[in-house]
Amino acid sequence: MGQDIPRRHFLEGAAAATLIAALASGSKLVAAEGEPVKETDELPMHEVKLGLIGAGMWGKEIARSLAKVTNATLKTVCDSAAVEKGKVAQVAPKADFVEDYRKVLDDKAIQGVIIATPTHLHKQIVLDAIAAGKHVYCEAPLAVSMDDLTAICRAARDAQVVFQPGLQRRCHPLSKRVKSATVDGSIRQAVLLRSQARMRVNWMRNAATPERAKERSWQAYADTSLGPIGELGIHQIDIANYWLGSKPKSVTGFGAQTTWADSNWEVPDTSFATYSGFTGGARAVVESTVGSSHWGNAEELVGVDGTVLFRDNNEKTLGYLFKESGVASAGWEVYAKKADVLGELGIIMVATPPGGFSIERIESGHMGIMEPLHYALGSFAKRIDLNDPAQKPLVGWQKAFEANVIAIKSAAAIRDGKTVDFATDDFKLA
Repeated sequence: MGQDIPRRHFLEGAAAATLIAALASGSKLVAAEGEPVKETDELPMHEVKLGLIGAGMWGKEIARSLAKVTNATLKTVCDSAAVEKGKVAQVAPKADFVEDYRKVLDDKAIQGVIIATPTHLHKQIVLDAIAAGKHVYCEAPLAVSMDDLTAICRAARDAQVVFQPGLQRRCHPLSKRVKSATVDGSIRQAVLLRSQARMRVNWMRNAATPERAKERSWQAYADTSLGPIGELGIHQIDIANYWLGSKPKSVTGFGAQTTWADSNWEVPDTSFATYSGFTGGARAVVESTVGSSHWGNAEELVGVDGTVLFRDNNEKTLGYLFKESGVASAGWEVYAKKADVLGELGIIMVATPPGGFSIERIESGHMGIMEPLHYALGSFAKRIDLNDPAQKPLVGWQKAFEANVIAIKSAAAIRDGKTVDFATDDFKLA
């Protein structure tokens, strides 16, 4: 399966391979160990009715993904722009369409809402939704300002409903396998995380009136957007915190207007941030851009004994583990399927939720690797269905608060081209 692909990226053709390798505990696996993986592990068992508030580009992507989540029903979609009604009908033909989000909150049949409006509009909708007793999934970043972030997270902390931020990459089962590689000896100590989030889109959009054009172009303005490091990088920041097991102590950043330099943006279209001070001296290098789509979203976690590659590939997410030569085998590698990537043998990683796996039955029982959004939405609907406060979301308000604080300070570092330090108190909700 060798292809001419840079080592730091994933093999595009791997989606066709049978994915049976899993990171194990470091001890040799036996044939009878564990239970076969079930697709239903992160899906609701009964119907859950949801409302979607915000039907822009990402809102429609959520509707598309939600249609594949078993037992999740999108009952109503809301957007203040009536022009979106026809577009919504193409991805959610059975859903009602309204222009006032309060109609969604007033609908007693709707159990939870997904908020995908522009970031600067999140706060009031979140507060109103929680007050209405709705379970809330709010896209990340939660806020552009510290005041709004604090208000949202206080409400989420004190709420008697499920609150899940849209940090979907953390929710992906494969992400948990990568995390385990840092603690089970597969890569031993993490040294560096290199992350990229790339798409090509002009955030300065046209409309019938100047007022509507500015509303649609909110991501390009500094008072309504953190720029690429916030709108894209928030997910990269959260993954760095998760995989490296701590928060950074400082960030150095810079940004540039490249592809869309003539579009009069107030924020850069490309940003770079280097985070220092993670546990063990590890660092993270984060590139976030809307000026190029080449290779999309990808992470490379470099460790002392191995390196993990993790990349989105259309509606799937793929991963490889590369062991360093001369490193002693843990025993489980003999069971793993491998692929040749530029002459290096990579162990194909499979995402499996809690429940373990059986070597004898894994080929028929493994879970298909879907996109991160699929698992995030599924887990949100499942927590609503469980109706048990003890069953916490896969990611909660605290992790979103921490990542959002880092994003806000990173945007300042990128804007000013300087280093910004993080204090312990920065991550405490007042």
